[in-house]
Amino acid sequence: GSIPAELGSLNSLVELNLSTNQLSGLIPSELGSLTHLNKLVLNNNQLTGTIPIELTNLTALVDLTLRYNQLTGTIPPELGNMISLNFISLDGNQLTGEIPAELGDLVGLTVLGLSDNQLTGEIPPELGNLTGLNTLFLYRNQLTGEIPPALGNLVNMTWLELSSNQLTGEIPSELVKMTRSYRFMLGGNQLTGSVPAWLGNMTSLWTIAIGGNQFTGPIPAELGNLPNLKELDLQDNQLSGSIPPQLGNLPSLTDLRLNNNQLSGNIPPELGNRTGLVRLFLDHNLLDSDVPETFVNLVNLVEPGQNWDGGDGLRLEYNLLNVPPDYPDPDVPLQVFLSEMEPDWHLYQGLIDVLGTDGGEITSLDGTTTILIPADTLDTDTTFTFIPQSEANYDTGGLSFAGSSFQLTAEDTAGLVTEFDPPLIVTLSYTDEEVAGIYEDLLALYYWDEASSAWVDAVTTCPHGAYTRDLEGNTLSVPICHLSEFAVLGDPLLRTFLPMVQVSR
Repeated sequence: GSIPAELGSLNSLVELNLSTNQLSGLIPSELGSLTHLNKLVLNNNQLTGTIPIELTNLTALVDLTLRYNQLTGTIPPELGNMISLNFISLDGNQLTGEIPAELGDLVGLTVLGLSDNQLTGEIPPELGNLTGLNTLFLYRNQLTGEIPPALGNLVNMTWLELSSNQLTGEIPSELVKMTRSYRFMLGGNQLTGSVPAWLGNMTSLWTIAIGGNQFTGPIPAELGNLPNLKELDLQDNQLSGSIPPQLGNLPSLTDLRLNNNQLSGNIPPELGNRTGLVRLFLDHNLLDSDVPETFVNLVNLVEPGQNWDGGDGLRLEYNLLNVPPDYPDPDVPLQVFLSEMEPDWHLYQGLIDVLGTDGGEITSLDGTTTILIPADTLDTDTTFTFIPQSEANYDTGGLSFAGSSFQLTAEDTAGLVTEFDPPLIVTLSYTDEEVAGIYEDLLALYYWDEASSAWVDAVTTCPHGAYTRDLEGNTLSVPICHLSEFAVLGDPLLRTFLPMVQVSR
């Protein structure tokens, strides 16, 4: 049903709560006549149309909750005149336009929820006037620009969530004044700069979620000072350097996600002291140590396949970690533990091999990629680094990814070696599943050309290069004379849709 317009005649009404009633249609403008109303709660329905301007006549209103409907249009700037408002929740609608600066006049506001809409423009610095605000939800919109330093005035903030927008710039240092915050969530934006060391002073924090940005530099050791921190999410950035062993001091930590960065060096054995860890994601980095023996203590990690995304609670793949000989040895407790917690981690580690003038062969640990270096290709001892990737780092456009991608570099005493004569021979194997929907006879190894910012067929790196294909055996070989990032790509099968003809009888 719909909201009866006749409700607007109930002048003495002080609270109207019609949440979760499958209501549809418009919000009646007549509700603007309820001058004594202090709570209007219409959430979790299917209400449509715009927010009636007449609602801004409700000067006694304390709670305006319209979340999770299908409301459209803009947020009325006149809401800024409703000075009694303490709680606004418009989350989960289809609101567009900018956030009105006039909301900064609502000095009594403690909660402002505008998430899950289609709001654009910048975050108004006037929101920094709301010094009593403890919750600010602006996540999952299309907001741009920088985070206003004025938000640092929100000293009573406990939950700041600006995730999944298009925000740029650095995290303003003024936010350090949010010392009461327990959730600090800015993930999925385009923020740059370093991870602020001052976050380590915000000792009330339960959650730091700033993954999916473009942060660079090291992880601050100061983050190890947070006694209440349960979740630290720094994934999908460009962080470098080593993992601070101080993170092993976090007594409350249950979720540590450092994956998809450029972290190097060893895995601190101190992480094995965090027996409460449920998720530990270290995959897709450049870590090059043994897996610490202390990891046998991590008995509370989510079992394989039981994570929320169907993955494992422990992720170590796509690094340069050492794989013990004859792994997994049933007599070594750590190896038994790892084989149970992440069965395939050892198949997806990179390799570093030193080859001389006699040449040699490099084979990926999963056996799908072999690089043959013929004798007399190298002038001196040369270090080859092979790093497998779960997917290509660059958009493949109209080409389909066939499950194999890797970076290959070579370096001797004079520096990087990029040209080879005679060529290296790369042989790749693939499965029928990986080439489903692709023209198998057009499958090729492509390399990323920095100069043109495009994928180029690797067969062109050598004069008179040609593929050797075994369609029955699911392999292809190609000579390469230049190193880069590589991916196996193919043309997708054309899909033809025939028009449906309906015949009347």
